[in-house]
Amino acid sequence: MRKITNNQLRKVKKPVRYIGSEYNECIKDKNNKVRVCSAYSNLYEIGVLKPKFNSIYYYLNERNDCYLERTFLPDNDLLQMMEKDNFGLQTLETKDFVNEFDIIIFNVNDVLEYINVLKMLKLSNIEIYSKSRTKKGPVVIAMGDAVEKNFSPIADFIDFFIIGQPEGVLDLVLDRYKEYRLQNLTKIDYLRMLKNIQGIYIPSIHSNTLVYSAINSNIECENSKVIIPNMAECFEVQKLNCKTMEVLTNSNRLRKKLKLKEIDNNEYLVSFFTEAIKEKVREVKINFVLGLPGENYQDIKSTCKFMKKIIRIYKDILPVADFIFKLTFEFENFVIYPHTKFEWFGKNNAEDIINKKEFIEENVSIENENIKFSFDDPYVFQFKQFLLFSDNKVSDKMMELEEAGFIFYDYDNILNLDSIHSLDFTKYSEYFEEKELEERFPFDMMIIPGYEKQKLKKEFKEVSLEINGGEYGK
Repeated sequence: MRKITNNQLRKVKKPVRYIGSEYNECIKDKNNKVRVCSAYSNLYEIGVLKPKFNSIYYYLNERNDCYLERTFLPDNDLLQMMEKDNFGLQTLETKDFVNEFDIIIFNVNDVLEYINVLKMLKLSNIEIYSKSRTKKGPVVIAMGDAVEKNFSPIADFIDFFIIGQPEGVLDLVLDRYKEYRLQNLTKIDYLRMLKNIQGIYIPSIHSNTLVYSAINSNIECENSKVIIPNMAECFEVQKLNCKTMEVLTNSNRLRKKLKLKEIDNNEYLVSFFTEAIKEKVREVKINFVLGLPGENYQDIKSTCKFMKKIIRIYKDILPVADFIFKLTFEFENFVIYPHTKFEWFGKNNAEDIINKKEFIEENVSIENENIKFSFDDPYVFQFKQFLLFSDNKVSDKMMELEEAGFIFYDYDNILNLDSIHSLDFTKYSEYFEEKELEERFPFDMMIIPGYEKQKLKKEFKEVSLEINGGEYGK
């Protein structure tokens, strides 16, 4: 692998993402230290502002025996250059290759970033499957919001996971690592040294063992310090002068079940648009959600009727304004997450969402260039829903996507989106089906305070009775 030079960085649009040297950056002597790389599975400007990412950075660097550095997912321009010219992924602080570190901690906040993790391992010239790293290479850890929803899809690629508050767990991980290195043990010996630590799940050892979330009530992290980037262009955000109405659904039936206030009246809508004119906004957005539990086509018809009413009022009130403002109907796909009362409901797939989208477009005609629809990509939604409820048997699908060049930055910036559109979910239909209460999910080995299974089952029964009109499980 080759190192990226300043000359190469001058060729990318935001080179300051990759140089470090921020205020409050931690620089230490790297000799005689356990070298840890904190790897954020998305762009620099997203990860560097995450409180937990910063907290761990300072917490571990307070240890004299540890030097923690950072790396981030490169943007597409640098990514293409790295793959073409064999540049290796490096850290910000020392510019050393990531594969030279003892431990890598991936921070993952969206399950769609799981493919990014595979890409970062590949860019680091590290074997992607954990079973291929038994004799050499760094120990690879994963943690973060995505991991605590469902880590099973990447269980074949990660040596172990941390669930819950990580600081105290990482102290023990480093202490055991020093023992492991001093005694010249094997990696499996090291993993066995960690197996009884609360908050750690080791796929190669624990199998179906329960893992209890780590709670570090006595740990005080250094929160007074934050990284202050000297890279203003990374954080340029286009200010959108718009006003938003969150509707979710206009079905009286569903709104009653979801305990949402009534908004389908002329007075409310006229007032909303009048305020938009006073505020001189350039766009009004009406946000709906498709695929709510229990939703049917009568509910979609109610939404279409409501949209027509909004369009009429918009057209009536527009002449009052001395400027043109746009009207956008935004449709978000409802995602069912693990550890919630909805996890037993059937999940929408892309075909369900496409049919509803087409129904709306057929029933609400738009003849004004200032009015438009905006729909989430149904295939991205389907893949996310799939990952949230799948197990490690889908690792082949994830490798296919990595090889096809899929990268998730955000929902408006996805590389090689066609690779998602071409995925065949036929043999995975079970992940989308309604489940019995006794069904065991891949994430059920996680015990997270406040989300105990019996509590969620009770809440599910209540919401199911509400949605199905008093007939549980219908």
